[in-house]
Amino acid sequence: MDTTHHEKCAISIPKIPIPNNFQKITPEALAELLEKNASVLLVDVRGPDYVGGHIPGAVNIPYSEGFEAKCPDLRKDHGNKDNVVFYCMYGQLRSPSAALDYLKSADETEAKKVFVLLDGFNKWMQTFHDSMDGKIEGFDKSQWSDSWEHVHDIVPLSAKQVHSAHSAHSAHK
Repeated sequence: MDTTHHEKCAISIPKIPIPNNFQKITPEALAELLEKNASVLLVDVRGPDYVGGHIPGAVNIPYSEGFEAKCPDLRKDHGNKDNVVFYCMYGQLRSPSAALDYLKSADETEAKKVFVLLDGFNKWMQTFHDSMDGKIEGFDKSQWSDSWEHVHDIVPLSAKQVHSAHSAHSAHK
């Protein structure tokens, strides 16, 4: 039997099981939750791209700095929240990975809703840049282009900017 080129070249990509309580949340829905003073833990898992602004009240734990090992402390320090929202710049890699790590370390009896901010902080900025009051903390316009893209994604950061970003990050802790 002949096999097609596609069948010969097909590779098997493992599927990551995503728990039922892992959901995506839009910036608008998250803003509504926050305005209602809902019990929400915001976890910003960005590293140097944290510079430029963040959602008020967010805890910054860079994913690249051993996030999985920090999950027990995150639970201990903030375990009283009903909803946990993870976000990175685009919501594509770091925040979904952090949410999965958080869920893997969960107690089976824990009934929290775990979310990832749809399209990340970049979408939050695009949605709320005209009404930043109460929606964005630590805003630095120099970190954003006129089309609201983070400059870290347009021009690589210099070593001095990276050092400055880490210093600013440490000061927020």
